[in-house]
Amino acid sequence: MGEEFQNRLFQKFEQENPGQDGSGLGLSIVLKLVELMGGTISFVSKQGIGTEFTVILESQLSEALPDSKDAQHYISDIELEKLIGKRVLLCEDHPLNTQIAQSLLEKKGLLCEHAANGKIAVEMFDKSEVYYYDAILMDIRMPVMNGIEASIAIRSLNRKDSTTVPIIAMTANAFAEDIKQSMEAGMNAHLAKPINTKLLYSTLIRYFTNNN
Repeated sequence: MGEEFQNRLFQKFEQENPGQDGSGLGLSIVLKLVELMGGTISFVSKQGIGTEFTVILESQLSEALPDSKDAQHYISDIELEKLIGKRVLLCEDHPLNTQIAQSLLEKKGLLCEHAANGKIAVEMFDKSEVYYYDAILMDIRMPVMNGIEASIAIRSLNRKDSTTVPIIAMTANAFAEDIKQSMEAGMNAHLAKPINTKLLYSTLIRYFTNNN
């Protein structure tokens, strides 16, 4: 990359060669994800040769990590206590999926309110008190208004928490393009169905901790 372009590499819609394939959003999304995880990203580039990116993420090692395939999503009891009393808006149109998700959330002491489509979700959030909801779990494929449209609408609301409330996609749409659309709509994370419960809990804990 040229030196001039390197100064704006992580800006939205930037391309060194305008007109080429892509939207110019990829690296800005990568930067946002890395920062959300408390990490850093750097690069070294020489025009005509190539570019090397380095991502550094910090993590804590558990002193008593269980010996199992689920070790990467191990959550201590102390961490799980951070879920108790938190209020989540669950946006899901499928009755069985709703029942399962509510059960998983309430099992850990979370308060769960349900919206059957994106339009209802936007209305519930807009009518609630500021900071009433601690997180939003958003399905993508819903009638009336889908999850992408609902997320954009929520982020556009004129209230203090519209840009800070964590919106987490929970959807069967798990391809790279689906994740990209979620991020562009203002979502913070993307969880693929069927939901890994430990990953769901750890994701919620991470955003609750960051917002505190």
